[in-house]
Parts: sequence; C-alpha cells; structure tokens
Amino acid sequence: MLKKHLLFFVAIPLLLWQCAEKKDDTISKGELALLSSLEELAGWDWNLTPEIDPDSLVEVASEQLTKVLATKVYDENDSIENLKITISPDGLVRVFTFSYYSGGTRGEINNSVIQFQLSKGKYLVAPSGIEASFHQIHKLPSANKTLYLLIGEETGESRLLIGVAKTIEITPDNIHLEYPGFAGKYPTLMYFDYLNPEADCFACIDYNPDSHQLELGVMDENDHLRGWVGRKLIEEDKIAFSHLVFKDDQFITEKKK
Repeated sequence: MLKKHLLFFVAIPLLLWQCAEKKDDTISKGELALLSSLEELAGWDWNLTPEIDPDSLVEVASEQLTKVLATKVYDENDSIENLKITISPDGLVRVFTFSYYSGGTRGEINNSVIQFQLSKGKYLVAPSGIEASFHQIHKLPSANKTLYLLIGEETGESRLLIGVAKTIEITPDNIHLEYPGFAGKYPTLMYFDYLNPEADCFACIDYNPDSHQLELGVMDENDHLRGWVGRKLIEEDKIAFSHLVFKDDQFITEKKK
C-alpha cells in the first residue's frame, strides 16, 4: 500500500555500450534494437526532440520487447535502462514496465509487457494493453483456472492518481487479458483518486492473499471507481465501501461491517 507518497518509476541506468560489452556473446540484434528504443524513450524530451513521436516509439518498443521475451527471460539482477521488472511470488509471471516523461502534468507514462513461463525456455508473452506501472502480482485461488491479479498505478494529472487492478487468465497457448475478473464482466478496476493532502494513502489498492480480498483506501466525495463496480457504489454508498472479495473466480463488492 502507498503511504503518503506516490510510487514513481525508477529506471536502472546502464549505458547501451556497457550492456553490449558485457553480453557480446549472447545479445541478439533484436535485443540491441530493443535497448536502443528503451534508451531513446528514457531520453525523450518534447522540447529537444520534437521530431520523435513517443507514442510510435512506445509501439515499436512494445513489439520489440514482446519478440525478445518470447525466447528469453530477464530477472531482477539484470540491469537494463528504462525497464522495471516485477515478478510474481511463484516466479512464473513477470511484468516488464518501460516509460517516458510526458513533459506535462502526467509525468511518467508507463507501458508494459507480460510474460508467463510455461516451462524452461518456453514462454507466453503479451503487451498489457494498459498504461500503468505494475508493482504487485498475485496468483488468485481457482479450482479450474490459472488466474493472476496485477496491481499498479498511473498518474492521470498533477492531482489525480489512478490505482489499477487487472485480472488475467493463463491458458496453455495464451495470456487472456480480457478475463472478466470483476463483477459486471470487467477485466480491470480503476480507482480515480483526486489527491487529498490529509489522506493516509493515495489510490490505495492492496490484496490480502489470506482473506482473498482486494482492499481500497477510503474514498472521499471526489473519488470514484470506473465500470460496473463504480456505478454500484454510487447507487449505494461508496464511503461505506472497503473492499472486494474474490469468490467464484471474480471479485464482488462487499461493504464494511
């Protein structure tokens, strides 16, 4: 849970030539192209390089990273500029996040690619399809499915932080990004928190693996959740709302007792 501060993107600095020097026996042309794109995104400045379209470069980097991760795995000991690695406790799911600075009130804009290890040397890979920096991965309890929960956040503007929770399903040949893990058949829960200096935490989303509950911070009158869950809370009382509980392969609403 975030306590009185915003989680920010931390790039692990490493010069491209250093990486090539250390891995010159194994690094591929595809990896070199990827490292170049990540480095270019990290250094992008709309004042200094207006001729570069960062959105197009993000798309290129995402495609390059997806191809590289189809046959290779990176871990937390790998030092790669502009690539944050988050690993699930069971070691099977990795989320690779890269970013660029927007030059405006949004600050860092994050994109990511998800990798699942089927077996040694065999992986499923897919871009997450959502702008967020993920920092938690949890396996969800299910009798018949392989389900994971990703938790992260993204800055919406100077006073808006968006908490993100996304469910994914792993099948033998696919990472299903649209698995409807939230009531109302939504794959993603987004918590829009307009920052209150007196709050204990901002856009707080946390998962308790013992109780299988997705816990949220206290929402004030300006905060809201997107989707079916958000509409349900407006109809009821969002101030009295504290968490979702995972039951029958989806998160459902539950009020404070």
